[in-house]
Amino acid sequence: MHYVFPEVATRIAVVLRARRQSGIYDEATDADEFARLLTADMLDVSHDKHLRIVGNDL
Repeated sequence: MHYVFPEVATRIAVVLRARRQSGIYDEATDADEFARLLTADMLDVSHDKHLRIVGNDL
């Protein structure tokens, strides 16, 4: 993961991997919901209000 603060990137990656392994992202019903889940998890760690994931159902 690339992020302006490498130590924060590492913490985000750990959280996202753990949440993926727990199956929480399997609950997403579409790309927008998945993006919301990812964004919420990343914001919990980074507190960076500029960080967002945007879903795109193709």
